[in-house]
Amino acid sequence: RAMPLTTEFAEAESGSGSGQGHIIQSKPVPTVAELLVLKAMQSDINERVGRLHQSFDPQDATEKQLREFKEIGEDQTEVRRLAELVAGRARQP
Repeated sequence: RAMPLTTEFAEAESGSGSGQGHIIQSKPVPTVAELLVLKAMQSDINERVGRLHQSFDPQDATEKQLREFKEIGEDQTEVRRLAELVAGRARQP
């Protein structure tokens, strides 16, 4: 299973003020959907690693197994990038 190449996350919403007609910009907070997507992506990677680990023998690795390890590594890199994007956005003033 291939991970999606790009995932667009929802933009942070701005809330209204105390009824005085002005808008207050709040710190972006990761949405539940963003966090659930990241969790699902990481769970998928963990399951794939577990399945591959059970059948993997470093002395007798097949090209298919090595290719799958590479794909898993690339997918993990993408999850890390997306998590950093969400966390960085939440830290911005």
